[in-house]
Amino acid sequence: MAFFHRRIGHRTTHRLKEIGRKALLYLFLINAAFIFVMPILYLVVVSISTPNDLMDPSIRWIPAHFEWKNYVEAFERLKYLSSLMTTMVTTSVAIIGQMLFCSLAGYALARLKFPGSKLVFGAVFLVLVIPSQAMALPNYVFFSRLHWSRSMLPLILPELLGNGLYGALFVFVFRQVFAGIPKEMEDAASIDGAGMFKTFFFIIAPLAKSAYATVGLFSFVWHWNEFSRPVLYLAGETKTLTLALSTLFNSPGLQYIPETLSSAAVILVMAPVILFYICVQKFFIQGIQLTGGVKG
Repeated sequence: MAFFHRRIGHRTTHRLKEIGRKALLYLFLINAAFIFVMPILYLVVVSISTPNDLMDPSIRWIPAHFEWKNYVEAFERLKYLSSLMTTMVTTSVAIIGQMLFCSLAGYALARLKFPGSKLVFGAVFLVLVIPSQAMALPNYVFFSRLHWSRSMLPLILPELLGNGLYGALFVFVFRQVFAGIPKEMEDAASIDGAGMFKTFFFIIAPLAKSAYATVGLFSFVWHWNEFSRPVLYLAGETKTLTLALSTLFNSPGLQYIPETLSSAAVILVMAPVILFYICVQKFFIQGIQLTGGVKG
């Protein structure tokens, strides 16, 4: 009987300790999440406030008057629809091009044995560690000689060839993932008569869906927020959202930009990224676990 009571007491103590550890973990995660979410909440609150609400010390999180016209004015000054279309074109091409060609390059480096394969992988890794700013001037001179310097082609063509913004990183990620897939699956497909490309697209690629989602998300966020290349190559009324946001301060007839207007403009630029992340967050988390655990 005493043994029974001691065992019950031990289980209760262990359960209480486990509950305590989980409570501390959740408390830490909630605090950490609040640190990252609080600036976004602040932007949302300011974007629907009036200038008088910002000057009132008694108002912190709930405005006295909801001012939705801040979004209307920001929408008009950003020329949101045209800027959104330009951003969607450059970003969509980047995602498709890098997911396709970076995965093919990563598969070749992981599976195909050819003379100089290690040298090619070293070159890819070298591109990875070179700062993109160091290549800005040579790339601009190159595209200027092709008379493409005032168009969207410099923002599209490199991505269609699997390079562009952080393309080397995506090749490295795919190589690591494909190197962790058992070679026996390719051997079985080869016995069934499948060629290299059929094996890749129908056997190997479906096993790396999480990696594709991770690369797609990173490519989307980095190209959506890119500023340096659009400011170099785009001219006239053709602007991405980040470029339109930067020129908001020079809007005609606006001597200064109110904080309420700038916050609404930032929310409009951020909203598609947040929505895209919500849609792919499950695959993104799986991809982080997968790319962090494979060896190759």
